[in-house]
Amino acid sequence: MAARFPLLAAVLVLGTAAVAAGCGSAGSSASSAAGASSAGSTAPAARSAIASTPLAGTGSGGAVHSAALGVEVKPAGPDIVETAAEDVAVPASDVAPDAGRLTVLAVREGGYVQTSNVSTGPHPAATLTVRVPNGSLPATMAAVGRLGTVIDQTEAGQDVTGQVVDLALEEANLQKEALAVRAILGHASKVSDVLAIQNELFTLQGEIQQVQAQRNGLANRVAYATLSVTLAAKVAAGAHHRARPGALARFWQLASGHTVQTVRGLFLAIGWFAPGILVLAAAGLVYAGLRWRRRRARAGATRPPGPDTASLRA
Repeated sequence: MAARFPLLAAVLVLGTAAVAAGCGSAGSSASSAAGASSAGSTAPAARSAIASTPLAGTGSGGAVHSAALGVEVKPAGPDIVETAAEDVAVPASDVAPDAGRLTVLAVREGGYVQTSNVSTGPHPAATLTVRVPNGSLPATMAAVGRLGTVIDQTEAGQDVTGQVVDLALEEANLQKEALAVRAILGHASKVSDVLAIQNELFTLQGEIQQVQAQRNGLANRVAYATLSVTLAAKVAAGAHHRARPGALARFWQLASGHTVQTVRGLFLAIGWFAPGILVLAAAGLVYAGLRWRRRRARAGATRPPGPDTASLRA
């Protein structure tokens, strides 16, 4: 935006010069008629580059006007973005058909289905995002509620009037700048000036398109309410009320469960300590063997000597 200030200043200078040339040419003599005609032809282009500034006020229907830009920037009335959500429980066999009925309902109310996701299986469900005109939102929610049992329902609104006004003023300002740059382009003579002005004009056009896209998206959100619908299968009656086991059955379940856990813990402990136990057993066997040998050696050393063999022979 900073690069545009020299261009806008040049527009004002060209406009002032063109208006002065037009006034001077009106009082000149007949010999300078050609020069007056040339100056008069450039005056409208210069004047178109300078934004007109009509008085600020309120037009028909309470519309708001910009005093600086001279354009209507907002229609009368607030701009509200409405959103709602509804959770409905339906029979399991009706989930998919009801999703199709919601599509028909949205089209009938003048809207459309933005997203749809239907899942099948033991617990079928469907989620849909429906866009309908704001005036049709209450009737649409009532029709959705009649499909089954409403579990939850919410509704909210967001005031975006300030955003609408800001975007309208921004677009009007960019349009005025684009007109001024086009006026300068008509008076440019150097190739370098033409290229620089064209680049500036392309940048402005890109920004204008972005603002217009934002305005269109916001206008769509204001015109069409967003309804998020969730269809879930109903739970069969008594499914959550299972028969409670008796005291003896609960004791057996508790005892068996603890017994299994105890046995499992013992096996885990044995598996964990088995290597150590084997090492200790081997060491004990070696120690016992050594003690046995020592005892045997001591017993042989303390035994009394037997009779001499030679004396026995004599």
